[in-house]
Amino acid sequence: MKQLFVCAAVIMLMLGSCREDTIVPVPGSDGVITISVVTQTTATITVAEASDDRTDQSYLYYELVTSSSNDINTIGDVDLNGTSAGEAERNKTIFLLEGLTAGTTYYVNVIVADEALNRAVYTSTSFTTESESAEADNTAPTAGSSGTLSFSSVTDASIQVNWTAATDETSTQTSLQYLVYYSESDNIGNTGLMETNGTANGSYAANIVNSTVSGLDYLTTYYFNVIVKDEAGNKTPYTSSSQATAAPEEPVPGDSGTITAAPIYSASVTLNWTKATDNITAQSALTYTIYQSTSANISTVSDAEDNGSTSSTSSTNPGTDISGVQVNGLSPATTYYFNVVVQDGDTNKSAYTMLQVTTNP
Repeated sequence: MKQLFVCAAVIMLMLGSCREDTIVPVPGSDGVITISVVTQTTATITVAEASDDRTDQSYLYYELVTSSSNDINTIGDVDLNGTSAGEAERNKTIFLLEGLTAGTTYYVNVIVADEALNRAVYTSTSFTTESESAEADNTAPTAGSSGTLSFSSVTDASIQVNWTAATDETSTQTSLQYLVYYSESDNIGNTGLMETNGTANGSYAANIVNSTVSGLDYLTTYYFNVIVKDEAGNKTPYTSSSQATAAPEEPVPGDSGTITAAPIYSASVTLNWTKATDNITAQSALTYTIYQSTSANISTVSDAEDNGSTSSTSSTNPGTDISGVQVNGLSPATTYYFNVVVQDGDTNKSAYTMLQVTTNP
């Protein structure tokens, strides 16, 4: 018997203890699982080393398990619901999970076991793989009505460019953006030429089908084109087309061309009118010429210039930026006809309404 105890003592010394190992390992970092480098098909899972009262850290075994649901929080859950991502390996704390599906949520946990096969789990966590990238949009929009442009509201200084809305395979029609280019030469037939040779009318704007180009020269032919751009930046040109601006407009006499006379004397009369306006020439640069005749033959510009005589006035005749003058050198008790011709900076002229005046005796 004594010999048996000696043998038992020797065995105990060799094994370290005869006490049964029933204590589970303790997961490192309070069981936190770290997820990193997540792609569409892979993810890296890392845990801190566990510890155990009997097994050395380097001899602990780790196994990664996965699930599509949040149902692997305990050893029992893992055994029932988990899917092993590979065999348990000693001292392995970093796992590369492969073959995943893009845009999918996965739940993961890690089992740690000691040499006595006591097992513990870390704290289950989840991650979502990256979504599949949308296929690159390399298709340019399609210009409406085969790229045809039309023009309206043509004046001597502006033209409205019109087009039919484009379509696109990916971008909605309302999100397509447009930009008008123009040039005095026929050199804006495609996108590159427009951006190199043309003048942009402002900046890109979405969901429009017309744009007014202003600041043009009168009686000048311009070439116009439009670029349509989708949300991916793909561009398509419309078809270049030309349009000439109109001739300058005549000045517009103020107050419908009314001229008044007051006061009236035997040898003079003071004429007054409302200043004219012009679509190009500033009001302060408009000039006025006063004509007179003893016959009612100066109602138009040509009649005034052909039949009338420039009045002798108290100021320079013609005069700039004026709205009244005193006409001198008249005869007493005589009927006269007066008119005012206004001229803009482009020599366009308009006549006011002829006025009849009889001087005092």
